[in-house]
Amino acid sequence: MIFDELSLSFKSVYDAYYNGIIGDDDLRTLSEIPSVTVKTNTAKLKAGQTAEPFRYESNAKSFSSSNPKVAVVDKKGRVTALKKGTAKITLTRKDGKKATCKVTVTTSPKLTQNGKTVKSLKLKKGKSVKVRISGKAASVNNVYKSKSVAKISAKKSATVITVKAVKRGEETLSVIVNGVKLLLKVTVR
Repeated sequence: MIFDELSLSFKSVYDAYYNGIIGDDDLRTLSEIPSVTVKTNTAKLKAGQTAEPFRYESNAKSFSSSNPKVAVVDKKGRVTALKKGTAKITLTRKDGKKATCKVTVTTSPKLTQNGKTVKSLKLKKGKSVKVRISGKAASVNNVYKSKSVAKISAKKSATVITVKAVKRGEETLSVIVNGVKLLLKVTVR
């Protein structure tokens, strides 16, 4: 059973049990972790989105991710989706008890123009174009790599980059977003 919001009083637990919404196994799960409040035990996110699957408490000792390339979690339990895949987020309490949430990230970052994925550009020398970074996590800086045919100008925290055609030729630019390397082939005429 998925607990969408588990901040339950005794009466609401009794009512849910009496009405058949939760069963004996659910009651055992609740009793195993009496003061950890789980908002959800599964979460689906897109790259760049955040979620807080646990209600933060003072008795939380630590949070961890089984796959930090897919999703990371900060010391307050806020999960940030980085790229497509799954990760198990674990809350460890000071008394050693644990609670988990399975996070599925359904998308990876990408470069877009006018809402469409872009993998190549054709530009005239001296012209520039803006490209949007879709799925960028606010807490992660981008890394840009270009050589001499075209240049990228943007802050490391940008969600929009400017690509400028410097001289004739072809070059593949690299934009690393959330640890994902995105390639952009640029042809300058």
